[in-house]
Amino acid sequence: MPGFFDLHVNIPDKTGSIAAITTKLAQAEINIINIQILETRDDINGVLQLTFSNQHDLQQATELLGQKAVAS
Repeated sequence: MPGFFDLHVNIPDKTGSIAAITTKLAQAEINIINIQILETRDDINGVLQLTFSNQHDLQQATELLGQKAVAS
């Protein structure tokens, strides 16, 4: 069973929040293999869970997204 590498990103409940994050990752050619929103209530910050296939992509994404991101 291959390992997966998750990154949790706090995101505001605003139009375009997810697009801004995924666009940054796409421009850096970092591949996301899975994406999930962990909080779905209106007007509350959510947590975007991004999954990568390797440690290198996780590390690059963490550095690119800065303090909003927490690797696990």
